[in-house]
Amino acid sequence: MSILGNVAQVGKSAPNVLKPSGFFNQSFEGINFQRNYIWEIVLPTLTANPSAGLIASMKSGYTPMPGILISKLCQKVSFGDYVIEGAADATRFGAYMAKYPGTLSVPNLRLTFLKASPDLVTTYFTQWRKLILSNSGLYFPKSKYAKLAYLVFLDTTGMPTNRYKFSGVWPLSFPNYSLDYEGDGVTKIDIELSVDNISVLY
Repeated sequence: MSILGNVAQVGKSAPNVLKPSGFFNQSFEGINFQRNYIWEIVLPTLTANPSAGLIASMKSGYTPMPGILISKLCQKVSFGDYVIEGAADATRFGAYMAKYPGTLSVPNLRLTFLKASPDLVTTYFTQWRKLILSNSGLYFPKSKYAKLAYLVFLDTTGMPTNRYKFSGVWPLSFPNYSLDYEGDGVTKIDIELSVDNISVLY
């Protein structure tokens, strides 16, 4: 058994569900379903402060942060493909009506991380914020802070089945906490990311 769990095969009755009225000609015996825990997100690596060189950035307290390391602490991802918001004016053809789509938009990417010690997640997103806003309160060009991120779906053997590519990614929120002495669970950090474009890579 792999670390991803047992192979999730369809039961004997599944072909009847997946093959209604002979619509599909091929057999669905042995098909695998995608499990909601078999995925991995790959965040961008933040390499340098845009206002200084790499060495100068490190001397000023900026530490390069590998995105793949932070990605391992991500426990939950919520995202969707494009959505159509509203509809344009419909056109009438006699008694019939033709409707057309309105604005096509991309929903935000929502991530939940475990808070580790040392707190790499907070350090990572604090460094990302430094790519957006300078110490003097001025915004850097978007090309400096808009990054690429990926989400990979895996099968039960660990092989990628398909990937999502998120372009123009940057954080809309930064670590915040709601703490109490009643719970003893691991502290979690919720982050929301803006996304310009979603591509599905198979």
